[in-house]
Amino acid sequence: MSSLYDALDKNEFFLVFQPQIAHHSVVGFEALLRWNSPAHPEISPVQFIPLIGQAGLTNVVGKWIFATACQFARTLLDYGWNGCIHINVSPIQLAMDDFVDMIFQIIQETGVPSTNIGIEITEDACMTSFLSMEKVVDKLEQITTAGIHLAMDDFGTGYSSLTLLNQLPFDTIKIDKSFIDKIGTTYKEEQLVASIIQMVHFLDKKIVAEGVETEQQLAFLRDKRCDIIQGYLYSKPLREKEAIAFLARRL
Repeated sequence: MSSLYDALDKNEFFLVFQPQIAHHSVVGFEALLRWNSPAHPEISPVQFIPLIGQAGLTNVVGKWIFATACQFARTLLDYGWNGCIHINVSPIQLAMDDFVDMIFQIIQETGVPSTNIGIEITEDACMTSFLSMEKVVDKLEQITTAGIHLAMDDFGTGYSSLTLLNQLPFDTIKIDKSFIDKIGTTYKEEQLVASIIQMVHFLDKKIVAEGVETEQQLAFLRDKRCDIIQGYLYSKPLREKEAIAFLARRL
């Protein structure tokens, strides 16, 4: 864990960006943290991200992620792309007193329009952010009022509350990969996915399918009018230069 404290200073952290596709066009990228650790070359995000929290570095690393992702968004805008970079936010970050101010300051400093930035928060994060629901709603409404997109990540793995969907100002819902994996297994499982898509559309929100890996899954999701597709079928998460090249081929 001690090597985590030096990782930022030594530029060992970096971001990769996974494309999000709608109607064959790149409409967004999700920013994902990676660690190029000489001491732990095989360590995965599932392993080291909890360590960041245990080391008390969530806010520091989170701010770096947000700033780096916004800088990349600015770069893509200069290429003529007008999509959205989506950034994951943890319960600890959401509970920060200066969370909203930090976001607005970085957006201003990087010169990226707020409409080109999205924030992804899990269901559980909204319920375990150490804040009252009133304060969570207030923070998220400040963010969305400024034009920043707000997505509920990993839908279906936590509380899955319809009340929560209506109470919080999400404009996008992301179906967890565990549901997508069940497409093609049984009729009942497929109808569950179809019902989620229908429900989200009824609430006038967009839906993203995460972890799409097969043509069968894609065909089913298109038939059910899923708005946005994300997964290895289109692309793995890409380094900045790779993401720019991927985008250039589709502009």
